Amino acid sequence: MPKKLRVGLLLFPGCMPAGLFAFADLLHAANRRSGRVLFEATYVALQAGPVTCAHGIGLQAEKSLGEADLDALMVPGFWAESAEQVKGVLAGQAPLLKALSNRPRRLQLWAYCTGVCLLAACGRLDGQGLTVTWWLAQSMQEQHGKVRWQSEQNCVFNARTATASGVNGYLPIAEHLIERNVSRDALRDIPG
Repeated sequence: MPKKLRVGLLLFPGCMPAGLFAFADLLHAANRRSGRVLFEATYVALQAGPVTCAHGIGLQAEKSLGEADLDALMVPGFWAESAEQVKGVLAGQAPLLKALSNRPRRLQLWAYCTGVCLLAACGRLDGQGLTVTWWLAQSMQEQHGKVRWQSEQNCVFNARTATASGVNGYLPIAEHLIERNVSRDALRDIPG
């Protein structure tokens, strides 16, 4: 692991930011527990500046995806109750999908809930094992057949990717990251 892992927390219109907040808090707690800065979290978006997230909450992206020097990117979910709604959101995110597909291959990509659909749609995860929320499994298989969907799993970790199902999917990704880069004892010590 580099001296510190630079993690981008992706904001986009309509995203659910609560998991990003919790993920950032867990990384901060790991830093405090270890006594050094192992993780640096930065809010990023297609463009730096204000982003209107779910429930009309406005958040500030510190940097654009293009200017942020990152080791990893966490992609949150967005509200959708059907595969058609997911398709609609993805259609409205074409510039973001292009930006994600153009990021350096060394960038680790992590996503949870419906955010996994954004990563699948950008084409960067073809051939890799991913999971997705159960009710999207068939639709994602049909749309992105080059991905090795493992929807029977709650979490799937690969060398450069991590995906988890559900709105609380940030938690197993954070736990895996902290256990791997700090320690199992540190993970147990972090209040949850």
